[in-house]
Amino acid sequence: MGSIAAAPAEAMFILDSIPQAPEDPVYSLVAAYEADKSPNKVDLGVGAYRGNNARSWILPVIRKVRPRNHIQRSRSNHECLAIAGPSEFISAAQKLILGADSPAIKNGRVCLFQAVSGTGAIQLGGALLLKFHEIAHCLYGFVAATGIS
Repeated sequence: MGSIAAAPAEAMFILDSIPQAPEDPVYSLVAAYEADKSPNKVDLGVGAYRGNNARSWILPVIRKVRPRNHIQRSRSNHECLAIAGPSEFISAAQKLILGADSPAIKNGRVCLFQAVSGTGAIQLGGALLLKFHEIAHCLYGFVAATGIS
């Protein structure tokens, strides 16, 4: 996110008073690995199956169903994602929702993240905001098609 100097006072108050959680050491390791430009680097993070060639090993069941999955045509190697989701997706979603020339994006006033459906992640985010601020009047959500909210 960019600077919040140009953000409205309300937005700065809401975000600045929420204490930052400690960084997860597992994701710190992943970030350090991705930032390292050495050709000899080794990923010692959790959540990845690797073969003797140090490449991701795709489980046989995934290889079997992958050709039938017309939606998944990505470059995915089935590694764990960053906590907020893939940065390219987040950036593209911001521009799609608010427009590429959005002042809110340019001023760093937009916070987007990806959450897995059905996990309650969005509800937990709202609960976090409500814990520190009585802002129920500006939290909007939806009831899923399954009837589970």
